[in-house]
Amino acid sequence: MSDRPSTKARDLHLPPGTFARAVRQVYTGDSAPHAHSFFEIVFTLHGSGLLHTSQGDTHLHRGTVILLPPGTVHTARGCQSLNVYHCCFAPPLLRRELSWCLLDPSLNRLFTDQPAEHPVHLHKSDLQGAVAHLDEVALLHNRTDTAHGSDLVARLLLLLGILARAANDTAERPVDPLTHPAVADALRILDTQTTRDWTLTDLADVLRLTPSYLSRLFKDHTGLPPMAYLARRRAEQAAELLARTDATIAEIAEHVGWSDQNYFARRFKAHFGLTPSEYRQGLGVPSPRGPRAEQRRRN
Repeated sequence: MSDRPSTKARDLHLPPGTFARAVRQVYTGDSAPHAHSFFEIVFTLHGSGLLHTSQGDTHLHRGTVILLPPGTVHTARGCQSLNVYHCCFAPPLLRRELSWCLLDPSLNRLFTDQPAEHPVHLHKSDLQGAVAHLDEVALLHNRTDTAHGSDLVARLLLLLGILARAANDTAERPVDPLTHPAVADALRILDTQTTRDWTLTDLADVLRLTPSYLSRLFKDHTGLPPMAYLARRRAEQAAELLARTDATIAEIAEHVGWSDQNYFARRFKAHFGLTPSEYRQGLGVPSPRGPRAEQRRRN
């Protein structure tokens, strides 16, 4: 375990070129509401507190773990020497190196359940194992060379495996042992052709299935209907662009596959609880300087 945690809460961030890191911190009192453009897993080591999201409250105590998707507005309240380990990783990992996690029902559940409704509790031995992996992630992030990306991914997989097993121990619904090949194909298509103007019928035709059967099969394995999954993927990509680029909202909407900016704003808010503008302002991103914005200034 790390020798000494930080005694002052710092803003979590992923520096450019970094796709994962682990930071240990101690909190006292309340924190301001905030959101991130990356996945955040909060491991509670000691102390107590309350984590509030739009889905509800989660009481934090030793062993409590909660996974927050990108854009989840959250705040800690009533913290009493709350010692936590934050594990952060970039959304593109879930589309590349960790993409198969979405095909595994046990791991997929971690990313599709509402965080406040389904926190995970780790027993002593599992928590110790998780901390050992987190310590390694923290050390690997501080390495100046770039030859340890596979080690970081391996540690993340081990952490997610610990969480998935703990979640399955208390799950009320059964877990399918295998993912249907058609679902794997549908996920691959939607992930690689996000901007295409998909309909359920179009996707079903590509896979040579009826729309109703594809929708039922896809939801059984991922927890979401195909078009809802596509909307989530687009919203996640938009959140990343809002946080990491100075493109205008209209440019981002078009880039992720929503040409109608108003429709994009509604779908984004349905997913994150904030409009794109509110999300960007909450992250403190400067005013957009994309081509369209620059053209407007010149005119």
